[in-house]
Amino acid sequence: MVRYVTERIHGVDPEKVVVADGTRWGRDPVYELADAPVAQSTRGYEPMPVSHQGANRPLEIPAGGVPGADNDREMLELLQAH
Repeated sequence: MVRYVTERIHGVDPEKVVVADGTRWGRDPVYELADAPVAQSTRGYEPMPVSHQGANRPLEIPAGGVPGADNDREMLELLQAH
């Protein structure tokens, strides 16, 4: 499918950069596309304890709520839960 779509895109615009996202939430490249005319996008999640260090800490919400946001109680509780 990627090769088919890439051919169609390049048929219209040969200079267009086509980006293929990686697998496993973008962690791993798609090795089957190594010879395809696409750029591969991956994310630097590994090692997870380093890339997400402190991510489980509670969200700090300033007094009075988040500027420019919907600061009703339900929204603030939802933000705090994640």
